[in-house]
Amino acid sequence: MNRVWRVLLLDIVRYRLSLLRKRLEKTSGVNYYLYVTNNETSRKNKIKFFTKIYRGIADIADLISPEIHASMFVNIVCALPKLIFNWYHILLVVKGREAMESIGFSVMDIIQISFLLFSPCIAVELQLVEVENLRTTLIHLLIEETDMNRVWRFLLLDIVRHRLSLLRKRVEESSGVNYYLYATNNKTLKEDKIIFFTNLYRNIVDIADLISPEIHASMFISIVCTLPKIIYNIYHILLVVEEREPMESIGFLLMHIIQVSFLLCSPCIVVELLLMEIEKLRTTLIHLLMDETDAKTREDIQVFLTYTSIRTFQSKIWRCIPLNISLLVEIANICSSSIIVVINFTHLYD
Repeated sequence: MNRVWRVLLLDIVRYRLSLLRKRLEKTSGVNYYLYVTNNETSRKNKIKFFTKIYRGIADIADLISPEIHASMFVNIVCALPKLIFNWYHILLVVKGREAMESIGFSVMDIIQISFLLFSPCIAVELQLVEVENLRTTLIHLLIEETDMNRVWRFLLLDIVRHRLSLLRKRVEESSGVNYYLYATNNKTLKEDKIIFFTNLYRNIVDIADLISPEIHASMFISIVCTLPKIIYNIYHILLVVEEREPMESIGFLLMHIIQVSFLLCSPCIVVELLLMEIEKLRTTLIHLLMDETDAKTREDIQVFLTYTSIRTFQSKIWRCIPLNISLLVEIANICSSSIIVVINFTHLYD
């Protein structure tokens, strides 16, 4: 029992780590953790709470480690001669120099000593596996949080694009009709079609202007942080092609380039689609202006056209970096120039 307690203590630490990892996996997507203490429900930040729990488990392991290390050293010193003696005794039995009846005792003694000697090592290895699983879970959470912080730009811009698409379709559907019917608060209302659509367009543009500062700031940070990653990964792919690095790493490099490029380029593509929707809307309004005979409606259409030409969603990140498809060309140009410079400095093909 004096030697079994080491296994029990180490297994308790492993079990606590396993529970911590499972709780962390179950609460994925939630930023808080609810727990009950003193018959009261408390709410804390999830990651900070789990960090304190991990710290407590590590403190317990550090507290018991001196006794475990000392007892393991004594156990190794005392157990190795016993193992050697029992194995030698078994060889004597095999050679017929000892009685066959004594082999059972030797085998049982070897099994017992081996279990008491090796079980703490197995328990520690299982602890390390739990820590690795916990680190993997945290990396997955970090990737999810990081990606979601960048994907929201794509989602917000696509919502604006979708609203413009619906507006354009409503303008096309109501061709030849000068009023628009809609329901609000269980009442049917009738308004002038072009004025109503102009106000809708104005509201959509106001929403885009409201979110543009955050999008511009996050896009600028994303460009600054992502370009070195792309250049680094492309250079390592060249190293793999030149057989200076193992071929197995090329899959990870390609996956990383695809992921980073998608998160960087998707807002530019959505903005380009958004500009295409505005062009289609302007084309529809021009067709309505050509077909319309009423002077008041023609004037309203002309105001709508002028408004769309003034507020076109064309923007630059902090008035210097264009947020459209041309940004992808600029990024490709910077990456290719940087890779050429790196190749010349490192003499890759010399």
